Amino acid sequence: MDTSSADAMADENVAEDRNGNRDVPHQDPALGVLVGVINALRDSEIGITLHASGLIVSGTLISGRRYFELLIENLEKSQGVGAFGQLFAPFRDLYGEDTLSGESTEEEKESALKSDGFIHLRDAQTFSPTGHALPGRLWRARLTEITGWSIGTYGRIPPNEER
Repeated sequence: MDTSSADAMADENVAEDRNGNRDVPHQDPALGVLVGVINALRDSEIGITLHASGLIVSGTLISGRRYFELLIENLEKSQGVGAFGQLFAPFRDLYGEDTLSGESTEEEKESALKSDGFIHLRDAQTFSPTGHALPGRLWRARLTEITGWSIGTYGRIPPNEER
């Protein structure tokens, strides 16, 4: 890779802060690691609260595969749009099974930990600037749109067995 290509890639991965510093990443690398681990450990999940586009979103972080499984299930249960569920099967299949199992190679495990650039929540609630909660079920966003995050949720998010 020549120097200009490397510089162009570096420019894509950083943003400028309000003081003109150009070393601010477009997405939080720590959040990217957390999302990568959840994606790799398909059945793992954790409560999380996110700040995105001036809103607060709180819910349970799930894998991309689980997100699309739930989306397909919800669409198949919906009257009149059930057939649309399988349109999302190719997206579900982009996410592998539990890739951090003992049978995976080190290369597969390392690759699995890389985020695909999206974050997925179940039982997500969106809080407006006025503090009102807008209920939701599934939520997906680009990691580059997240400006802050913390572990834990606002309010009570029901565990899997209660839904």
